[in-house]
Amino acid sequence: MDAKTRRLSINLITLGTGVIVFGLWSFIRFALTVFVYNDGIVDLIPPELKPVIYSFLMVFAIIIFLLEFYIGFSARKDGKGKRKSIAYIIVTGFVVVTYITVDVFDIFRLFSNESGLVYAVSSVIIEITATICIAEMMISSIMLRSIRKKQKKEENK
Repeated sequence: MDAKTRRLSINLITLGTGVIVFGLWSFIRFALTVFVYNDGIVDLIPPELKPVIYSFLMVFAIIIFLLEFYIGFSARKDGKGKRKSIAYIIVTGFVVVTYITVDVFDIFRLFSNESGLVYAVSSVIIEITATICIAEMMISSIMLRSIRKKQKKEENK
């Protein structure tokens, strides 16, 4: 294993762990936002719809967390050479596009935010960092697979 392959493998393992941690952080932050720091949003919801809306929001948050969990652990397996499927790379591509879209809306919302500039800026920085982390993970995965494919062709000659 040459230095570039080893570096990309370690990079994938580290970034996969980062995606898992960001997923957990996003889930906790989402739950706190919905249930604790809801800024009066709950007052706008009719009482008979609150359980349905809370259930829907939590199911949505759990699906997002499980998706990031899947991507993170798949990247770690890929870094260790145990993952053969490219399905997680395709899913990661969709997640990156979604993250970039959310980041753009967060930046626009930053300029119209009334709840506090420090919270809004720190939130945007965390979201952009998560986007960079997952995009770098996808790029490292593609590069590592390409190098491994070339090495396999050279070994078969």
